Amino acid sequence: MLRFRGKDVLRISKYNMLMFIILGLLGLGISVGYLCRHVPAFKGLEHSISYTIFAMLFIFGITIGANQSLLNNIGEFGIQAAILAICGVLGSLVASFIAYKLFIKKVSMKNNLIVILCFTAGIFCGTFANTTISTYCEKLPQFLLYALVIQVGLNLGANAELGKMVKDIRFSSLLL
Repeated sequence: MLRFRGKDVLRISKYNMLMFIILGLLGLGISVGYLCRHVPAFKGLEHSISYTIFAMLFIFGITIGANQSLLNNIGEFGIQAAILAICGVLGSLVASFIAYKLFIKKVSMKNNLIVILCFTAGIFCGTFANTTISTYCEKLPQFLLYALVIQVGLNLGANAELGKMVKDIRFSSLLL
């Protein structure tokens, strides 16, 4: 807590601290990626980002599947929640298919299907696994998020067009 003239001017909560950690890791990743942009190992980071996302979704699925109170009260949540979730997933698939078709011209739904399979497999593993697995998975999503932020930063820093991207940023877009 920072005080100025007897008044609290900055109070850092747990969530604000998490934001600073994530922004710091992103800045660290960009800096290291920029300094090591000529190292060949930094050229294939896109694949590691995808694998980290798949691992995160699998772990999220395990934590959801291992949550007995959620599974026991699924009837109270009702069929309406299940329909909304299914429609949300299907809508995302259709929207990404249309975006790929319009902008990339090469339609590959492989990653979308892998995302759904990782999450579903995690739910099944969490449902049928013992409770010790779910206790190990409690902090793992946070560390995978940190790893993902560092990988994205490394990828941005190692990008050959980083200078052009920074020059193209408008001040008004930073206000968002």
